[in-house]
Amino acid sequence: RPSPALAGENTLLTAEHVRVQRQGNALRLRPLDAATRARARRWARFYLDAATQSLGQTRSSFDARCQAALISHRDRRVAAGLLKLVQDRCNFDVQSAHDPALVRQTLFTAASQARASLGETDSFDREALLQQVGESLAMTPEELTASLFADLRQSQRLNHIEPIDDEGLVALYELGQVQAILLRAVKVHVRLEHANPAFYRLLFRKLKFLRLLFRIDKIEHGYQLIIDGPYSLFSAVTKYGLQLALLMPCIRQCPQWSIHAWLCWGKNRERLEFKHQGEATHARFLDTPEQLPDEVNALLAQFNTDDQPWQAAPATTLLHMPGLGECIPDLVFTHRQSQTRIYFEVLGYWHRESVWKRLALAEKGLPAPILFAVPMRLRVSEEVLDESSLPAAIYTYKGVMNRKRIVAKLDALHAHQQGTAHA
Repeated sequence: RPSPALAGENTLLTAEHVRVQRQGNALRLRPLDAATRARARRWARFYLDAATQSLGQTRSSFDARCQAALISHRDRRVAAGLLKLVQDRCNFDVQSAHDPALVRQTLFTAASQARASLGETDSFDREALLQQVGESLAMTPEELTASLFADLRQSQRLNHIEPIDDEGLVALYELGQVQAILLRAVKVHVRLEHANPAFYRLLFRKLKFLRLLFRIDKIEHGYQLIIDGPYSLFSAVTKYGLQLALLMPCIRQCPQWSIHAWLCWGKNRERLEFKHQGEATHARFLDTPEQLPDEVNALLAQFNTDDQPWQAAPATTLLHMPGLGECIPDLVFTHRQSQTRIYFEVLGYWHRESVWKRLALAEKGLPAPILFAVPMRLRVSEEVLDESSLPAAIYTYKGVMNRKRIVAKLDALHAHQQGTAHA
């Protein structure tokens, strides 16, 4: 079961939960001192206990227990954030064997008809109506009454809570504060230093899996990520912000990392800077399998199924593109006979301007032949790149990628490479 705290667009902390202070044009997080942390753990235990005690009960019962907490003004942001995180870890569902909407419609229709048929001296018999409607739905009157509004939010019942202790919840709150700030970012620079190259490969693959707009530059002792923030977009700000937030737990597993972000903060969208750095967590990011987008996995499944000229495999190589930084191909195709390698990158970006920029820079020089896959919705023509003079080509697609068309593109690039080699 995936953690609800990472499962939807409304599960992140927001600016109202963040403890920050202004220093000129800079925004700074106020760290939790020992006393504040102790109080935060106390509130975390209180809300977690309230959830445990409310298992099997309605949401209104859970809310009532939480509202019994007497929160001082100095702790209101922390407490509200911790409560939000606990709520996000709770799973509520409708406890009814029948569709409550259908039960309401049937009962209210029957009640309207019964009232319309009453004479001047007749009285409305509620119990008889419940019995009659219940029998038509194969329910007892008690079951009918319980199902009537079972789908309303406060009537939903708590059936599960993702386990976590108070210390873990406070740590999640601290992470959530950084995520909430980055939801207002225009641009984010992340500096990383890690001794294991496998970490970078996994992190860069995660960048692509989350479909973030980024550039990767090699720096001394590591890499710098330049990521477009949610407020650099004209649309899909919330969805993109969630994707950026999901990258933070991975970044925090690097031994040395720092963030420098430019924000649109507050109601007036003031331009502020935010800097933050931290130590690595003890999570096991390197033990997680590399993730490929669903469309790439679907394409990979179409290859290696018979004796065809091209083999496909997930790419593990970073390509340096002058003026662009590091390129992260999704797949590498290998010609069985010549062993020629052609890389494959899906440009599933959020806006076409970034694709144009990438293709323009690709024309300046490529370290290896590469085929770019671009969704048709981005309105980029396959003729943009001159395949006769460049070891690169564009394949446009709508929906599922077509193996035959990709093979044709690969064959053309292969012929170009063979011709260049002979020349």
